[in-house]
Amino acid sequence: MRFTNSFIFLSIFFSLNFWCLYVSAQGQYICPGPSIPEGYVITKLTSGNCGAFLIQQYIEPVKDGIEICFGSPLPNGYVITRLNANGCGGVGRYIEKPRNGMVICRDSPIPQGYVVTRVIPNGYGGAGQYIELLIGGR
Repeated sequence: MRFTNSFIFLSIFFSLNFWCLYVSAQGQYICPGPSIPEGYVITKLTSGNCGAFLIQQYIEPVKDGIEICFGSPLPNGYVITRLNANGCGGVGRYIEKPRNGMVICRDSPIPQGYVVTRVIPNGYGGAGQYIELLIGGR
């Protein structure tokens, strides 16, 4: 009997732990205020009861080609390639890993090894920047 109870307890314990790991790997809701964990971005805002706050933030692991909320940290190694006025609380930003010959938004950082070779005044939130990879220092 004692072995059975211990086995049941351990089964439940491990199941709950793996469920928690799965949820955090997929994304989770948090209240505004604390810093966003490293490697995560805010992808959605919803109404909810978070103490003094009336919204909740949904965070997910960062990946290439994801829309994030304005105010979400921009992870190292990513650039902003599109703005969405209807996204995430009024301003969504689409982020990607940089590639040679892509257009990025004006407020996006210029990735190391890339240079701006052209400015496009009509796109990407008022001014896009065409970036190219520097090869051999040129």
